[in-house]
Amino acid sequence: KREVTQSISAASRVHAKRMSALELFRPFPYQDEFLLCDASEVLVRGGTRSGKSTVVAGAIASYVLDRPMYMSCGVPLSMREPEFKNKEVGEIWIIGKQMNHSSTIYRLLFQAGAFQIVRDPVTGRWRAWQPGTIPGDDQIPATERKLAPPFIPQSEIAPNGIGWEKKSEKQWNTITLKNGWTLKYFPSNGQPKRGDPVHRV
Repeated sequence: KREVTQSISAASRVHAKRMSALELFRPFPYQDEFLLCDASEVLVRGGTRSGKSTVVAGAIASYVLDRPMYMSCGVPLSMREPEFKNKEVGEIWIIGKQMNHSSTIYRLLFQAGAFQIVRDPVTGRWRAWQPGTIPGDDQIPATERKLAPPFIPQSEIAPNGIGWEKKSEKQWNTITLKNGWTLKYFPSNGQPKRGDPVHRV
């Protein structure tokens, strides 16, 4: 009985790893340039539904969780700077146009559905749905697609780790993760924050 329980537990861990959004997500080839850019300031722009918010959300999750995301070709890439690689406590700021934009950030980071996934017809494993990139994906019906898991699962959030501005609308100002890193949200129409150490904005 113990061996069966251990086997089930091991299989669950493997399945959870394979169902990690950071493992499953694949950017468009043109988005690799953003992921590879090491400039201190980066401007990301694009048309409606071009995926700019999703790829930035993936980069944020990779940074705070210190787990790699993957380029369009499948090569793993760490978004955290080497000098902060083993840092146990850190802070990242997210600036949105208004306070209600924080609910969009919450949806992209902490809720399922930032992108869609399908079972690969060859391997049988889940992967990102990539119409226009992988031949045949545009023919996969909606009934065979499902929402990807969150980039940052709720299990990564520390107990009572969310500071809500308006909980009913998922508007937040601070989210602390179990690994010691904190995300803070500020609206751009507020006063600039000064004095606090921050590792990424």
